[in-house]
Order: sequence, then structure tokens, then C-alpha cells
Amino acid sequence: METVKSERKDIHKIILFNVNDAFPAGEIFQEPALGLGYIKSYFDMYSHLKDKINITILKKDIWQTLVIEKPDVIGISSVTQDYTNAIKYAKKIKQAGSKALIIIGGIHISNLPESFNDVFDIGVTDEGEQTFKELIESIYEFGFDKERLRTIKGLLYKEGEELVMTGRRALIDDLDSIPPPYRKYLKFNTLLHILTARGCPYKCAYCSSSAFWGYKVRFHSPKRIIDEMIELIKEYHLMHISIWDDLFAINKKRLREIVNLIKDNRAVFKDITFGVTARPNVVDEELCELLREMNVTRVSLGIESGSDKMLKVLNRNITVEQNHKAVKVLKKYKFTVNGGVIVGSPQESLDDLEKTYDFVLSSELDGGGIGLALPYPNTEFWNFAKKRNLVSADMDFSKLVLIQDPTKLKAEDDFIFLNDTLSRKDFLEIAIKIHKLFVKKNALSFFNRKNFNLRNVRMSLSNPKLFFPFIMYNFKKLIRSLCFHG
Repeated sequence: METVKSERKDIHKIILFNVNDAFPAGEIFQEPALGLGYIKSYFDMYSHLKDKINITILKKDIWQTLVIEKPDVIGISSVTQDYTNAIKYAKKIKQAGSKALIIIGGIHISNLPESFNDVFDIGVTDEGEQTFKELIESIYEFGFDKERLRTIKGLLYKEGEELVMTGRRALIDDLDSIPPPYRKYLKFNTLLHILTARGCPYKCAYCSSSAFWGYKVRFHSPKRIIDEMIELIKEYHLMHISIWDDLFAINKKRLREIVNLIKDNRAVFKDITFGVTARPNVVDEELCELLREMNVTRVSLGIESGSDKMLKVLNRNITVEQNHKAVKVLKKYKFTVNGGVIVGSPQESLDDLEKTYDFVLSSELDGGGIGLALPYPNTEFWNFAKKRNLVSADMDFSKLVLIQDPTKLKAEDDFIFLNDTLSRKDFLEIAIKIHKLFVKKNALSFFNRKNFNLRNVRMSLSNPKLFFPFIMYNFKKLIRSLCFHG
């Protein structure tokens, strides 16, 4: 494929989008990723070209906008399950006659660079803020000069058949130096999510996020977190904020400082509730006291399995007893508690799956869901699947779509099955049983007195196009779940 010539350097208009927004799946509600917002805000803060180059992030009408605007650079971000669609979309852009430089970025190309397809002109890997800025500045000044690009860490591209990788860029130590993500393209005005840290030190067998962030955690300062929250509350009139860190509650000292700053700004935060994630082994009375003072109402836990054997296979470093204790103490403090489990892992037996079902049934979990064990790149599961020729760098990555509803699966080969113990038929029977139990819990929790209250009705009325379909969706699930007696 012919590459963009080095004399091409007139960059005035850049369009960025997540490829899953170009292939809408029809979800009732899908919170937007923040990665591209960080890319734009960093460029706008630090680049000397910020007044010469306009960066737009799209979430809808993507193809129509590309055709009308004719950008000079197109940036596509993709997770693994969407990567095959990213290739298809880039080919569509090229076939339509676009001369734009096409950049691919995101967690997939970072964790599996050998899957780089030459329909893309260049890839940005790992933490992309600094790399993207330097790339655009280099192209603006010198054109698509590959010799100069070799000096920029965090890039990959093709020279003939050779894949060139310029080396990993060091992570940004001072996380506060990264400005809050650009969000003005979003339409939600009642709840948004926020990241207060990057990374996770654990090495769970199924998780590609930890590898992407280098198995370490970097934190925003409490002051920076509160400043961003206050800005969001004032601009979007928020009532609820979801904190999407892998492990928000891992650092109690920082959490205490955040809680104290919220109290210092109680006039701003008086009507704000929060949802957070927590690892079961860090949940105790002290943590619950802090979360209650913060006005957290919902806590999400990674339960993953009701079997100690499987928790070891998943490399969780957590026991079933710790999972039970975490749910129990959180419920003592009146939090809504959701838990996620993973099914279909290697070595998992029917007995292990029955133990997971029994955990969900007997625990006080308000809801949650299941996910199929999938081999994402740069994980133990990927290595397991690769040895069995189930995955490769040029596979159809749509087979790795996150599966949360096993009723839509068949017993044939429409999903990658890592389990080497069970038949697909036997596995699906109990996976569906666990899923239906979660559906029932979710629906009953959604419509109970605690959650279906005046405040949440106000949230719905403030954004009816978002919440009314969501309410009807849960109402239908409630009716169906009441017919389930498994």
C-alpha cells in the first residue's frame, strides 16, 4: 500500500473517534470512553500548534462528518473486540478517496502491536498524550518523514513489510500534569464518570488493562480530583459521579483526604452521590466509614468466582471467604453492592460453576453480571489460547466481544471457549442459570424502594431521552425475571 508522502504537511483539521461509535450496537446506555478527551485536552494545553490545528471528537454521524469535513488526519481508537471493525472502517475511508493520514491508537494496538494493519498509516501505543502531540507537531513541521518519526517514542508503522516500533515511552509520572479530559462533545448532564488514577498492580489472568498501564498505579492528587469534580458539577449540573478507576479504594490515606475536601466544599457536593469500585480484600469497616462520609451509594466488586480453586486460576489473590466478608460489611453500611463474575475459564468444572451460582444466590449482592472468560492480548488467557491455536495476530477480533448475556450464544463455535473441562452445551446451561439469577437481582434492585426513589425520578426527568428507555428496559427485565424460578 502506498504511504502518505513526506511533502504532505498541511494539517489544520483532525477528527478523532472510537470505532465502536461508528458501529453502534444499540445499547440502551453506554458511557463514553475518556481516552480521546485526554488526547485533545493535552494537545490543546501544551502544543504550540493549538491555535493552528482544530481537533474534533465525534460520537455520532461519523461517516457523514468525515465526508463533509475532509479532515487532514483521522485518529481511530480501538479496544481489542473492535479492532477488526477498525480495519474495515479505515479501508472504507481509503476507498472513498480520502487523503487523510489515518492513526490507530488504544489498548489493542498497544498490547498486540504485531496485529498492526498497513491500512493505517501509523499507530500510537501506550499512554498516548505526549506521543500524539509530538507526532502531529513533527508531521506539521516536516511532513510524514519516517526517519524523524523514529525519534518519537511510542509509534509503530510499516516500512515495506517491516514493522517499525520506536520503543515504549515512559509513563507520565506527574498525573496532575495531564489536564482533565475534553468532554464538551458529550450530551449527558446528570451523571458522568471520572478517573482519579491510572493502572493496577495486580496481574489477574484475564485482564489486559494492568499490562497496558505497566502494572503500577499513579494517582491524581486529592485537590486535582476535587477541582475536576467541582467543574463537572457546575457545568453539567450533576447528581451522580461514577469513579472508574481499576482500584479507587486501594489507598485509604488518599481517600481520607478526598473525603475531607468534599466536606470542605459541602455546599457544592451536598446533592452528589458516587459510585466506586473496590477490591474485596481491601473492604473493611474503616473503608466503609470513609465511603459513607463521601456519600457513596453504589460499590462494584470483582467477585469473579465462588470457587477458591478458580480464584487461584484467575490469579486473584483473594478467597471466597474474603468475597463474602466484603459483601457482608458493605451491606451493613447500606451500600448497593454489585458483583461481577467470570465463567468459562480454563479448568473450571460444573462444580466450580455451581459454587459461583450458590455464591450469587446466597450473598446479599444487589446485582451484577457475568462475563465470558476471553483471551485478550498480553494476558495469561491469551498465552493459553495461543498455545492451542485459538487466537492469532490476524484473527477476527470480533470473536472477543465481551459476552455478558449467554442466552444469545449457541452451543456451536460462535465464541472462543477456553475451558478444557466442559462441553459447550453443559457450560451454557449453567452460565445461563447464573445470568438469569443476576438479571432477577438487577431488576428487583432497580425497582426497590431504596433505588427507585424521588431523587432518581428527578434524574430521569432531567434527561428523559436517556433514562426513560433505560427504565423501560429494566421493567421488561423485571417482568421476565419474575417468571424465572431456577
